[in-house]
Order: sequence, then C-alpha cells, then structure tokens
Amino acid sequence: MIPIKNSDQRIHDFVANKIRDFRKGQNLSQEEFSKHVELSRVSIANIETGNQKPTLELVWRISSIFAISIDYFFPNELDLLESQGKKQALNFISELEEMIGQE
Repeated sequence: MIPIKNSDQRIHDFVANKIRDFRKGQNLSQEEFSKHVELSRVSIANIETGNQKPTLELVWRISSIFAISIDYFFPNELDLLESQGKKQALNFISELEEMIGQE
C-alpha cells in the first residue's frame, strides 16, 4: 500500500504540472497568469516547481476564469495507470541493470 504522504505528494505534483501545462498552452508567462488568477508570480513559480502546494481554491479559480473543467487538473484512471506502468518499467530496467552488473 502506498503511504498517504507519498500519494498526496504525487497528486499535488500532478496538479502542479497540469497548471503549468495549461498556462503554457495559453501562451501566458507566469507574470501574466498570476494577474489572471490574482496570485503572485512567485507563488505560481513555487507551485509549478513543487515548492508550494496548489490549493483547491486556485484550481477552482483557474477553472472559472478560463472556462475549463476542473476535472482537467486531477488525475483520472488512465493517468494513474500510465503512472503505474512507468514505475513498473523503471523497476524492471533497474532489475535488468543489476543483473547485468552482477555478471
């Protein structure tokens, strides 16, 4: 079972990446985006780099201002499966590297 803290952190990271991807997709600088969502540029930068957790209020504000579904910012089953698949692939590669190194 995944510890809650790690699971929470992964969700925060996912949301932060979606915020960054959305901002870039709108061709907005952090400064321009921060004015739209009434948050400092430093806060936007900290969210995008994982140094600050995005709040539900911020996600709601972005959804409302830009008329985008709030669901866009949260992982769905496919996102979770892809994430798990990547983790399994990386673990498999690590195991192969260990086996090769032991020969």
